[in-house]
Amino acid sequence: MNSTTSEAPPTWYFILVVLWFGFLILAALWFLFVPQGHSPTRDEIRAQVVTERLQVVVERIGQLRAEHGAWPSQREIEAFFDRDSGPPIDNWGVPLRFEVTEERVAIVSAGIDGVFGTSDDITASVHAAAESR
Repeated sequence: MNSTTSEAPPTWYFILVVLWFGFLILAALWFLFVPQGHSPTRDEIRAQVVTERLQVVVERIGQLRAEHGAWPSQREIEAFFDRDSGPPIDNWGVPLRFEVTEERVAIVSAGIDGVFGTSDDITASVHAAAESR
């Protein structure tokens, strides 16, 4: 055998290299063109913020009920929203609706469509008996 001649790598080596690069190309194309999960829309983010904001307020209302034995007035509830003037509004500019009964207090946002009584309304409430949402 002559030491100056070199043998070509085996055929399986080329096949392995081609498969490896093919896999890398497919992986890159997958990550470039296939959506990687759901990115929330602006309205979905707004709805989450409204939900969290209303939950904080109704938790405070429940604490006040437990401390004083009575629901706060609507004016006191509105004061939780830090507005200088006018009724509290949701993230779409629609005034919030307050529902106060002997059994519960509910705060309702009309939601994304701005219309009360539809499936996208956001409601947070606290009940007198359990002081729970």
